[in-house]
Amino acid sequence: MTLFHVKDDRAKTASLARIPQVKSFPASAFIPVGQTGRPIWTNWSTAEAVRSGFKASTWVFACISKRMKAAASVPLKVQEEVEPEVWEDSDSPEGRELARLLHFPNEKMSSQDMTETIVSHLDLGGNALLTKVRVRNQPAELWIVRPDRMKPVPSRTDYIAYYEYDRDGQKIKIPPQDVVHFRYIDPSNEFWGISPLMAGGKTVDMEVEAVNWNKETMQNRAVPDGMISAKIPMSGKQFEEANAYLENQLLGASNARRPFVMGHDADFKQFSLSPAELDFIESRKLTREEICAMFAVPPPLVGIYDKATLANIQTARVIFWLDSIVPFLENLPDVWTFALAAPDFGPKLRVVYDVSKVQAIQELLKEKIKAAKTLSDMGVPFNDINQRLDLGFADLIGGDVGYLPANVQPTTQSVGSTSATLDFDEEDEEGIEGE
Repeated sequence: MTLFHVKDDRAKTASLARIPQVKSFPASAFIPVGQTGRPIWTNWSTAEAVRSGFKASTWVFACISKRMKAAASVPLKVQEEVEPEVWEDSDSPEGRELARLLHFPNEKMSSQDMTETIVSHLDLGGNALLTKVRVRNQPAELWIVRPDRMKPVPSRTDYIAYYEYDRDGQKIKIPPQDVVHFRYIDPSNEFWGISPLMAGGKTVDMEVEAVNWNKETMQNRAVPDGMISAKIPMSGKQFEEANAYLENQLLGASNARRPFVMGHDADFKQFSLSPAELDFIESRKLTREEICAMFAVPPPLVGIYDKATLANIQTARVIFWLDSIVPFLENLPDVWTFALAAPDFGPKLRVVYDVSKVQAIQELLKEKIKAAKTLSDMGVPFNDINQRLDLGFADLIGGDVGYLPANVQPTTQSVGSTSATLDFDEEDEEGIEGE
């Protein structure tokens, strides 16, 4: 059972999209003529994002790693439409073959490796691409392609003519039907995605530079705090001795921030601001929170426990899954279905992620079940409860009728009334009078 549902019939829509139809005008009419016939290049590099973000910032690495492992922990499933709007786990030969391909994409990569790579490429570069290796015109393997090496080439007739892959200077054309392209939508680019890291690049740069500044400060005082000027001329030997003396006093973490003394009637003039004046610690706290917000990861989940308690850590875990991972995983199946399942294995197949066993989702389900029990006791029909709380069950025959417990009887006393009308039979009245 899955806790999310597909609102539209993806496989059927994909099937209809492949049926030749007479169009009033082609989709390529919206593409500027200058863009057709040449690759779509951007000024954002996934390789540079890996080097300057993922490998340089503790918090970028922590956030993306958390998202990678969370998404990869959710299993992929292949479902088949057995009746209109009714989907079940597929046991057909085509469904089994598609499931095998998703679980074992190629001889060097597991399903977990593939999902983690897709997440990392999307978060760092905004795009993730796989190519299909066909055997007898049927996809037999899936291989991850580095986004910096492949770009779409728009067409005047077919929207995308082909993808151009750069293999060390050799240009290779790959048909669009052999490419599975995931992307974060960029409103200014119809063909290429945008990365969260691109939007928050300056914040990451500030964090990386702050770490580098602190490192250099401890190592060799790379930022000159001031200048020592002698009031008397110094010979070359005296200058070298003075420099050596300063190096012995300043170099290394053990000497950082220690005051030093110079002779020979010298004055010291301070140039730089102290970390306290720069509000160094508080500024780093701000940048790390912005990085967490960029990737929709609550700070306690990456080891930031400044204001954390056991209760809000548990809440943060639920928020992380419901607001970050589950919406992300709900978007991926669309691409799997349109680019792989429907065109290559059959229009009645679709790909979904089964999040029902995620602990945070199970905790939410428990709360929903409690609410459903309360509504049921109030006489609300099961099908209405199922739809309102999005429980994910199929509607039941007779589920449109609500029921109340048999021992519940109506009363003639109005709510809040101080008196009630009681009906007695004659024997009761005689008994009362006799007393």
